[in-house]
Amino acid sequence: MSSPSMHDLTPGFTISYLLMSQNGHPSTTVEAGSAIDFSWESTGDYFLLYEGNNTTPIYQGNGKNTTIKQGPSVDTTFTLEAQSSGSKLYKAVTTIITNPSLTPSSMTVTDNHTDNSDLIVVGNSTFNQLAVKGKVAFPDPDNPDFQISGYLQTNCAINVSGNTIVKGTLNAGSASTQDITVTSSLTALQAAVNLFSDSVSVYNDNKAVTQTFTAKCDGYLMAYVLPDFNVWSKITLTLGQYAFTVSGGHIMNAYGKDVTSNSLLLPVAKGSSVTYTTAYKPSQPLAFTVLWYPIGKSTSGEATFEVRDTLPEELKTPAPDEATMQAARDAARKETADSFIQHLERAANKPIDEGMKQLLMEKLLALR
Repeated sequence: MSSPSMHDLTPGFTISYLLMSQNGHPSTTVEAGSAIDFSWESTGDYFLLYEGNNTTPIYQGNGKNTTIKQGPSVDTTFTLEAQSSGSKLYKAVTTIITNPSLTPSSMTVTDNHTDNSDLIVVGNSTFNQLAVKGKVAFPDPDNPDFQISGYLQTNCAINVSGNTIVKGTLNAGSASTQDITVTSSLTALQAAVNLFSDSVSVYNDNKAVTQTFTAKCDGYLMAYVLPDFNVWSKITLTLGQYAFTVSGGHIMNAYGKDVTSNSLLLPVAKGSSVTYTTAYKPSQPLAFTVLWYPIGKSTSGEATFEVRDTLPEELKTPAPDEATMQAARDAARKETADSFIQHLERAANKPIDEGMKQLLMEKLLALR
């Protein structure tokens, strides 16, 4: 338990013992930071107690016992110096810490190792397998690199304030992130991808209005006109230089009155604005409906867009697309010619063969 060392031996000058104890029981094995009682017996008249290599005594006086409230964190030797008439005697005792705080230059663990307190690594460290039940913190903000060559598995949350680069495969049961950028592709295997939120009403009324919708995230804008036997109505949506019209109400065709209802689904990018204008005649229709389907989740659907009345000076006539207009005219003429041929078949009460139909179509389209 202790080993004597003497200097300038004096007859009758001795140190009988140096005892270390806890809770009234002798013990040289203690936990890190716990209180330790020291007592000794000596014929000396003045004593100094040193901890490890510290040259400043933790006790000095003519008493024969003392207590340190916070013991060492690693194995430490305590040395008692006894003085008498200019002579000195020494006696030492070593405490063994059951849960030491180690700072080795290198450490190799060949079996499982459990650290019940903090493990602080200042330099580089390589772990074959590291299980952390608390948190992993990087004390050096200038070099917080953390490289994993194998699997990373955690049962708690991982908060990343900087950039995270995954060169291999990232498998996550669930993940929450404020921003995610995918430079190649995003693939969902054997799972559903929930991108859309519930629809949000942008406009649902029967008045003639002109308003501007601005998207705060990507999504789809749907315009819908309810069927009505007595009213013709339409919604015109303008996005950039393009205008789209959704019409409803009733039309007259060869078979009599027919009620139509139409809808349009328009993709809108974040930051883009769409102007919609409602119109009708001769009286107000049942309703015009404009719905917004934002992509992703938000605190509320209304937080994903804004709507305001369009100022008169903001209204611009979209530049005509000549190619599109010509294609529309050609399609209308072809539809009219096809309808004429159908009337001929009904008048003759027999079908016209395909060759004759093609010839009639060419002749009709050639007329100007």
